Amino acid sequence: PWTRPKRSPRLLPPVVAPGNPPSQTPSDRALLRADDIRYEGSFRMPTFACGWTTAWSSAGLALRHVAGRVRLLTGAHVYGGSPIYEVDLPGVAASPAHWPLTTVAQEHCDAYQDRRRLAPDTEPAGADVWTHGLHFDEAANRLYWSYGDVYNADASNDSVMGYTDFGSGQAYGPFGSGSDVHSQRIRGGVLRVPDWYAARYLNGHQLLIGFGGYYNIIGPGSMGPTLFTTSMAGAALSPQPLLDHPAAVTLSDHWALRPANYSIRAGLGWGRAPDGERGYWAPGDTIEGAAVWIDTGRKHALMYFTQLNLEEIWYGNGGLHSGGTASYWYTYDPLDLAKVAAGSAEAWEPQPQVTAVDYPSLAASSEEGTESRISGAAYDSATSRLFLLHLNAWEQDGEFFPVVHVYHVG
Repeated sequence: PWTRPKRSPRLLPPVVAPGNPPSQTPSDRALLRADDIRYEGSFRMPTFACGWTTAWSSAGLALRHVAGRVRLLTGAHVYGGSPIYEVDLPGVAASPAHWPLTTVAQEHCDAYQDRRRLAPDTEPAGADVWTHGLHFDEAANRLYWSYGDVYNADASNDSVMGYTDFGSGQAYGPFGSGSDVHSQRIRGGVLRVPDWYAARYLNGHQLLIGFGGYYNIIGPGSMGPTLFTTSMAGAALSPQPLLDHPAAVTLSDHWALRPANYSIRAGLGWGRAPDGERGYWAPGDTIEGAAVWIDTGRKHALMYFTQLNLEEIWYGNGGLHSGGTASYWYTYDPLDLAKVAAGSAEAWEPQPQVTAVDYPSLAASSEEGTESRISGAAYDSATSRLFLLHLNAWEQDGEFFPVVHVYHVG
């Protein structure tokens, strides 16, 4: 999916208004493929927001329209509690040397209003709880935010989500699973499916949660991407699976598949070595908030932007280690998830197209790997553009800041 277009910066066209894809007939839609997505360029995110550096941030990427133009929302440094800020689109350039720098258009520093908690009766979350996903629901004028403990040592089924009403300015939450679906499987983020899909396949449920992948502790989590419907009944999310890969080693046949370019060191009991050319989701393979649902009216896909460990994987001082990492796009057919919703397939059975990708970066080699990854994604149907938030991808004065990569979806 990687092409090199013009290298000069250019402005993205204004957006008239957000809208639904033109076609409403499911049979019109083919599966969107990686080669339908063309890289246009990137821009640098600001270095400071809400009184905090944006270095060492961890948050997703949300998109909304203000006065007919696209704005993107993300979070600043984790030590500041990942406060939310918003940027305009400054233009893009394909050459990293020419990436334009955007500025903060608006700050939402108190968006969480102390509602980001691991349980309703606990203290507001501190620096050990990271925001993973952001999603702006324009129909409801709400910013959804998901989060989790970076080291959930006792594997508690925590609250994972809240939202801020941009009309009233009021925050709501926290919301937890309210079921045996563990928080490790749904803490990654929120997305919204098109009206026609929700009505036809999901009993009207448009809001989905999940994203899965590796977190500490992984036992109750998912060794692969997840997605669940949610009823948002009171404080309970009541998730029902559309995609899930339970992490129990005894269920490793149900783990997500991946390239077999890794090995598991003896003693790492929660990983599975490849079977020939068949690899299995490995310890440290991450997604966090990096998923998006794309519907162009002619094609559609559910996409996850993953970071997978390479070569030998082992556990030692400081936690998990590997010989390197690589980025992959996991592209699922939404009609395969519809089979799960109908009860004709299991949640671990949908299989993706897996595509290796490279992202341009201005970061030093020491910042490669899990600290330099895609942590958020957003799609604008009005302009057919996909936006990916790449953490720690450009350097200034010894610190590393985010970049947004922009793609045209055709």
